[in-house]
Amino acid sequence: MFCPNCGNQMKEGAVFCSNCGYRKEVSASKGINFNINKIPFVPILCVVAIIVLVMIGYNAFNNRTCRYCNNKVFKQGLCRDHYTQEVVKDSVSDFTSGNKSVKDAANDIYNKSFTNDEKKQIQDSIDNIKNSFGDLFK
Repeated sequence: MFCPNCGNQMKEGAVFCSNCGYRKEVSASKGINFNINKIPFVPILCVVAIIVLVMIGYNAFNNRTCRYCNNKVFKQGLCRDHYTQEVVKDSVSDFTSGNKSVKDAANDIYNKSFTNDEKKQIQDSIDNIKNSFGDLFK
C-alpha cells in the first residue's frame, strides 16, 4: 500500500506514513470506515459545556442561601432575619449619627423589612383592631 499524500510505500496495517506522517483512514471491522478526525468533538464539547453552565446558573439563582446561615435568601444575599438585622443596624446608626430622626429610622426599617403584601396584611390588621376598639383610638 502507498501513502496517498507522498507516495511512499507503507507497511501493511500501518496507520501513519513513516515518511510524511500522514494518517490514513482506519477501517473498522465489517467494512465500516471510521476516521477519528471526522467526529465532531468540538460541537459536542460545546453543547456539554453549555448544559453544565446552565445547570450551575440555575442552582446558583434558585437555591441561594443566606451567607450567614442555610435559610433561603430574602434580599441582598441574606435571609429575612439577617437582612432585618442589617436594616435595623443601619437605621440605628443613621439615627445615632444624627442623619435621621427616630420616625425616619423606624420608617426605613418598616419599608425595607417587609414586602408590599406583608405591609398590606399589617395595615389590614391595624384597621381590624381600630374597628374592633374604635372608641380607644379616637
